[in-house]
Amino acid sequence: MNFRKAVSGLGRAGMMGLVALSLGNTALAQEKIDAAVGYYPGAMLSLSAFVGADKGFYEKHGLNVELVPVPNGAAMTAALVSGSIDFANNSYDNLTTAVSKGLPIKTIVGALVRPPLSLVVREGYPLKNAQQGYPASMRDLKGAKLGVIGLGISVHFMTEMLAQGAGLEAKDYTIVAVGLPNSARPALKNGNVDAYLSLWPLPAIMEATNEGTTLIDLIQDQGPEQLQGLAYQSWWATDRSIESKREMVTRFVRASQDAYCWYSKPENLGEVVAVLKKNVPVPELSDEQYTAMVKTMLPAYDVRIPAQSIAAWQDILIEQGIIKSALSLEDLVIPEAMQDFACPAS
Repeated sequence: MNFRKAVSGLGRAGMMGLVALSLGNTALAQEKIDAAVGYYPGAMLSLSAFVGADKGFYEKHGLNVELVPVPNGAAMTAALVSGSIDFANNSYDNLTTAVSKGLPIKTIVGALVRPPLSLVVREGYPLKNAQQGYPASMRDLKGAKLGVIGLGISVHFMTEMLAQGAGLEAKDYTIVAVGLPNSARPALKNGNVDAYLSLWPLPAIMEATNEGTTLIDLIQDQGPEQLQGLAYQSWWATDRSIESKREMVTRFVRASQDAYCWYSKPENLGEVVAVLKKNVPVPELSDEQYTAMVKTMLPAYDVRIPAQSIAAWQDILIEQGIIKSALSLEDLVIPEAMQDFACPAS
């Protein structure tokens, strides 16, 4: 079944399904259901899990949640499939790749509707066109060593897209795998790499400590058109849980929606910062700097699942030779997961 045809058929049925999920039934919260939720320690990616647990949204919807630390996306997928966790937070490219290999998983609710990534450049690297913005700023990295978390994954693809969108060819730069931000930071400081497409909070740390500068911020839709407005992550469950533990999945979706409606309100910013500081302490940042970082990041978080972004990721994976053809929406998303969601009027 063609993916783009499947998208057009989701609309009304998906809307009705998620409306039903949103309205809910207060009786559901009477008996608690145990659930293990994966999170990335030290990463802002897991904001919704931290809020869901700390502010009582999981409990409100009858879930007794255990937050389970998982080091990276590959381990997150493995933990979900093995049954070590019930819910995984992972990227759309990983979702598509996993399903194309036959793994029985689907996305159930959105998490990030922008890539929470910024291209940081080490202190001392010459930037003549930084003030001109992309693509001119990216051309300053001709001849540079561009660090990525790993090869053959989303950050690698996006780094290549940033370079090629600015007119650079493969011979104009070198891709270097340096791991997660905790190992990328010394690599930048020592000059082993000149730039690195980083998850937060490293970009804020680099700015605060004068170790580098943020050249391109994907949350702000800087970069090539392909990356603008590109949803990045969602929450997954196994087909087994979706079929046999439907009530658990439904409650998790509702709790995620409620958490989003709370943390997206400007008046709750101070409490959101407090939750994140508790779970992701960053001693290099002052209170003001930490708050500014969170305020910058919050627009990337949303429970929507934009079908056009899933299609875009599949196009990227096909271009990279990771998959041969696009999957259908039905292969990747549960029917109840509608593409638009509005918080109740307060």
